[in-house]
Amino acid sequence: MKILMISGAEFTASSGVTIHTLEMAGCLAEAGARVTLVLLGRTWGPGWKGVDVVALPVTRNKYLNGLLRPVLVCVTVLFLALKINYDLVYIRDSIYETPVVLLLRLLGRVVFLEVNTMVAGDLRAKGRAPWKLIVAGWAQRKACISATLVLPVTTTLAGWLAGQGVPAGRVAVVPNGANPYLYRPINRNSVLAELGLDPAKSYLCFAGSLAAWQGGNMIIESFSRLARYYPDTVLLVIGEGQDRNVLEAEVRRLGLPGRVIFTGRLPYHRVPVYMNACTVGIGGGWYGDNPLIERRFRFTGSSALKVYSYLACGLPVIIPDIPDLAGIVRRVSCGLVVEPDHVEDLEAALKVILNNPQHWAEAGAKGRVFIEREATWEHRAALIISLVDQVKRQAGELLQ
Repeated sequence: MKILMISGAEFTASSGVTIHTLEMAGCLAEAGARVTLVLLGRTWGPGWKGVDVVALPVTRNKYLNGLLRPVLVCVTVLFLALKINYDLVYIRDSIYETPVVLLLRLLGRVVFLEVNTMVAGDLRAKGRAPWKLIVAGWAQRKACISATLVLPVTTTLAGWLAGQGVPAGRVAVVPNGANPYLYRPINRNSVLAELGLDPAKSYLCFAGSLAAWQGGNMIIESFSRLARYYPDTVLLVIGEGQDRNVLEAEVRRLGLPGRVIFTGRLPYHRVPVYMNACTVGIGGGWYGDNPLIERRFRFTGSSALKVYSYLACGLPVIIPDIPDLAGIVRRVSCGLVVEPDHVEDLEAALKVILNNPQHWAEAGAKGRVFIEREATWEHRAALIISLVDQVKRQAGELLQ
């Protein structure tokens, strides 16, 4: 099977978009597919896990990139699609990829469109101009309706797609996953020694993009309340983002320097080392009294990579009560689900786990079993390949 993948990920960036793209491409290749991956960057040739990489140039000017990216993608993909008869073109959704979806469908190619969010909702939460919301909403809807099959990462997004006019028969939910070979339980004492951390302390982990919709300010506020009664706890904040300066200022205001450690962006392979130093993994999506972020999650649900990664490392999790992921945590009994708008509830959940670490370590082990059983990237790649076979069978039946 020959697969062409298209993503707005940057090859060298350690972001959720890049991780999802590279893990999926690698697992499709390991399953026997020949994968050509078009993304942003400067690397060409054999790539991660033997995937052939075609990197499109990027500039430091985001406005120029916004203008050039759709054109470069269309020209590159047209060349590749005319040269090779791909069984599938797999596109990670963004409004920049809408033109290439339409182009490929005109050429009669099978196009799977992965949908991770409602783009207009994200822009609304960021306070963008109304006209941008209208354009983004139209572009995403047009791409979804045009694709052969749309792959939302949550059932909540699948419901939203139905409201956009995408027939249920052309929607298949493919959630995020984890790499169980890299993200795995590691002896806590060894990682504490490696990282130079104090074995007498309890470390709490928040990993991911430091964006406003993650609710980092609510996590820090709940930790500041907790810190008064648990002097040996430390919060590790792993990642980078536009809100880092704001969060660091809040830590200083609350008098928590030394109690909250910002690691910055870490290489992908280093993140599980830090996670294994921790007692619990904290999810994102704490919206407090922000109605725009609340609305975003009501339409999109959550399939957060960080939570799958915590579970793969055997950590119990505390996550907000947002559709999809909350259902998994309840079903597997691998953590606590908390109201997303109450700081007191998040503080109470942290206390529950700190007061009985052995019980919750056993809950985290259940999360690891869940990942191995049904939520690895290999599971996701196998599902995509089975969907390609199904589409091909249906096309053959129509021709008979």
